[in-house]
Amino acid sequence: GAYHRAAKRDVGVSLGGGSLVMASDELPTGDETSLAILRMVIDEVTTGMPELQRQVLNLRIEGHDVAEIAARVERSKRTVERILQDLLNRLSAALEDRG
Repeated sequence: GAYHRAAKRDVGVSLGGGSLVMASDELPTGDETSLAILRMVIDEVTTGMPELQRQVLNLRIEGHDVAEIAARVERSKRTVERILQDLLNRLSAALEDRG
């Protein structure tokens, strides 16, 4: 997660602080485009999501395993697995809609 949030790769910077509208001269290319699209989809899917689910997602993006996440959010590993599976399903559906 920290790697992708580095100043030159930060999608928030590329997207103008979270705006979904970008000027044509600000459009990222290659891998940056893929990351920008993924970030927009993640933001779209997580809008209105309970804080626990956002926290689990952010910890997973940062590279923590299920056991570490469960300990940090004080929930069972199975609960964390269910949350991650639900997020994966939501993200897959959102990406398919864009495809």
